[in-house]
Amino acid sequence: MRIVQFESDNFKRLRAVQISPDGNIVTIGGKNGSGKSSILDAIYVALVGRSVAPPKPIRAGEEECRIKLHLGELIVTRKFTAKEGGTYTDTLKVESGDGSTRFNKPQQVLDELLGEIGFDPFAFVQMKPKDQADTLLQMVPLPVDLDELAAADAKDMAERRDVNRDGQALAARLAAIPEVPEDTPAEPVDRDAIMAELTGAADTNTALAAERSARLREADTIESLKGQVDANRAQAERLRQQAADLDSQADLDAQTIQEREAVHMAKPPLGSPVDTAELQQRLAQAEATNAAVARRAQRVTLEKELEGLRAKSKGYTDAMAARELSRKNALAKARMPIDGLAFGVDDAGKATVLFNGQPFEQASTAEQIRASTAIAMAGNPQLRVLRIKDGSLLDEDSMALIASMAEAEDFQLWVEVVRGDGVGIIMEDGAVQGAPEPEPQPEKKKAPAKKAAPADDK
Repeated sequence: MRIVQFESDNFKRLRAVQISPDGNIVTIGGKNGSGKSSILDAIYVALVGRSVAPPKPIRAGEEECRIKLHLGELIVTRKFTAKEGGTYTDTLKVESGDGSTRFNKPQQVLDELLGEIGFDPFAFVQMKPKDQADTLLQMVPLPVDLDELAAADAKDMAERRDVNRDGQALAARLAAIPEVPEDTPAEPVDRDAIMAELTGAADTNTALAAERSARLREADTIESLKGQVDANRAQAERLRQQAADLDSQADLDAQTIQEREAVHMAKPPLGSPVDTAELQQRLAQAEATNAAVARRAQRVTLEKELEGLRAKSKGYTDAMAARELSRKNALAKARMPIDGLAFGVDDAGKATVLFNGQPFEQASTAEQIRASTAIAMAGNPQLRVLRIKDGSLLDEDSMALIASMAEAEDFQLWVEVVRGDGVGIIMEDGAVQGAPEPEPQPEKKKAPAKKAAPADDK
């Protein structure tokens, strides 16, 4: 489906224009401000609608403009009517080529028909690499969602970074624990038992020391009593008048001494003191052994935890590698509109456009134009129309290349140029140069101002 006839009245700079294009290349030339851009814009606006229309689509001084496209199977008519306050209404009519059928949802018919109409191959060349890839991805469906894969990669990378950070901290803690001797037992020594023994030994030694002191004091008391007896007996000699009493007392004391001495002499010998040095040594060894056991247990725990973190990190890495493989396979299998064109993936997991294995922007101008034109043609399988608004930027070789592609693919290219040589249609003051002046239209009566109904754009 192509444009068989183009008509427009009062759109932008156009006055009354009617063009019946012939061939695959329709060149529109003229000076700046002559209306050549208005023709290409009118085609785009007629098909896409108000969303791409300029703020003031109606020619200055006029109240209504009309764009009509004869597409063979369809006739598209879009009108803009001025309203008070500088706004306008938009109406659309789409009917069959013979006029027998009018579609109830005209914009829906056009939306289903449109591919990338308005796509300018030269504009694609000037896009940033990211925008080129995004545009191409809209036309070449993939079995995977690159954004979802990139988001999953970003999530896994962040989580792997956290895991690796924890692993580094754990490894540092592990390195800070001294190595454990090989002969360290598996279980810690019963330190409490040794402490109990040490406490018991101390109690025994304290009791022995107390008993020894008590016995020494008893011996001293006995010796003191013996001296007292001797003194009393000596005094008895000197004091005969008191001898009886003193002697009686002495007998009592002697009896007491005999009894106490018998008890004293009957006590068993004292035992030997417990050697605590050996127990202290054993306790010190137990402390060292238990410290080594604790270090080994801590090292084993940290080593297992570190092994788990490393396995988790590897899991993230493997998941990202799998997604990378899926992404590369999907991009490699994408069906491109021209040989040599392919997708690549940048460091962020985003798609890039390659041509013959190199970034698209590094391809020659001819390669870029050929590839871009093929992309545009692939995006318009039904309405085989493209527009090139900056045709003057293309040299003769590039124009010849585009013309040959249009002929080979049976496409119609509307090209705006500034130069006049070899141009099919020359615009001058909003009209086709050399075209007959349109017949004057009868003046319409102005209806009373009223609120306009919403336009049926869809």
